[in-house]
Amino acid sequence: MRYEYVFTDSQIDQMRGGAVSILSEIGVKLGRRELVDKLAAQGFRTSGNFVRIDKKISLKKIESQKGGGTTPFKRPFSASISAYPHTYENIDGSLSKITTESNAAMGRFAANAAQTIFPNISVSCPGHPQDAPPDLQFLRHMANSFIWCKDFYPMEPASIKSAPYYFELCEAMGKPVSGVPICRISA
Repeated sequence: MRYEYVFTDSQIDQMRGGAVSILSEIGVKLGRRELVDKLAAQGFRTSGNFVRIDKKISLKKIESQKGGGTTPFKRPFSASISAYPHTYENIDGSLSKITTESNAAMGRFAANAAQTIFPNISVSCPGHPQDAPPDLQFLRHMANSFIWCKDFYPMEPASIKSAPYYFELCEAMGKPVSGVPICRISA
């Protein structure tokens, strides 16, 4: 099988640079205050529950993890941007329930971001809408993903009850589901 590079070296450098900037300017949100205090005592910059990581530290870590100079991402390459929470965090830190409208808006945002930066990544809307009846939340989520995320790749159905409708939706969208995962029961 012949592999083609998906990302150029300059694109990977751009991703690394973006990650370093995010870690330095925004930081990582920690859920436990004692960890934030411990890192602050070690010299890390903090703001609320966010710990900012100095660019020099991030770059040193990235350099230590670089492999033999070859681009690690090759075709076939499969990745998805997705999450399945029932709430999302607002800028002020409060939580809001995901609705059909916010689910679609997040799908549009994720699709635009992926298309701008990573055109080969499949995207789905993040989160299941809570303003739909429980048996329809998964189907509403999938419908939004098909509508707003052009490269959406169908996943396994959420339940036996919704599966027939989901299979019909996938078929209607031209992406029929040809198989579902088989999970063995662990002892």
